[in-house]
Amino acid sequence: MKETATQVLIRTSAKWYRIRHLSPCTRKRLMTLSEKEFETELQGLLKLAA
Repeated sequence: MKETATQVLIRTSAKWYRIRHLSPCTRKRLMTLSEKEFETELQGLLKLAA
C-alpha cells in the first residue's frame, strides 16, 4: 500500500521532533535513513549521550 502525502508528513515530523536537539549535520544524515536504520542509529546516539 502506498503512503499518502499526509502519512509521509506525519512520519517525517515525528522523526524531526525526536532529533531536533542534535547537530544539523547529524539531523541531515538521520533524516535520509529508512525507518529501521533511523531507529538503530538513534538508539546508538542516545546510548552514547547517556
